[in-house]
Amino acid sequence: MTARFAWQPGRFDDIHKAAWRPAISKRNETKSELVHAASELDDELARFEEGVAAFKKLSLSSKKALDRAGAMLEELAQSEQSMGTQVQALVAAIQATRDRQLERVTVVREKAEELKSRSVEFRDLIVQFEALGTGAAALNARLQSDKPEIVDVLDEVSALGGKAEALLAQAREKGFDDVAHLADGLKQQLTALRGKLGNKVTPS
Repeated sequence: MTARFAWQPGRFDDIHKAAWRPAISKRNETKSELVHAASELDDELARFEEGVAAFKKLSLSSKKALDRAGAMLEELAQSEQSMGTQVQALVAAIQATRDRQLERVTVVREKAEELKSRSVEFRDLIVQFEALGTGAAALNARLQSDKPEIVDVLDEVSALGGKAEALLAQAREKGFDDVAHLADGLKQQLTALRGKLGNKVTPS
């Protein structure tokens, strides 16, 4: 009975279709430097506006009112000075945020370049594996014919096995375990088939 090779090509496009979704971290309860600086400035501005509104309504009709107005004027001056400091803090926080953003953009760009390079390497390995699959399918067809030439088929099996072994080495070297697993499975099946065919051409 003629040996049969049961291997069939798999679906290569599904290899990296894991349902990955970026993890969304929860907001830190502590305010960021930017939010804190903006909040402090906003609060101080609200106090200043309230003070200005109250200062504007003073009648200035008595010494007590004049003294009160003088005190309020000093408070408004201090508030204005405080706002200036807080504006500087906000500007610094904005610049720090901008710097962090640029750092993150650089990280993304570098990773994108790595992704591009790795994708090219992966596609090259898959193209090689698909070529092996085409050869294996043709070999399968020959084995299922009425009178296959065992010696010729044996040579084809050996050639395909060598290519599968080379692909396995490449995939391992480049760190693509999924492709290495496919190539190793094909290599093992070809090795087993070669042993069966070898027994048929070797006199018992």
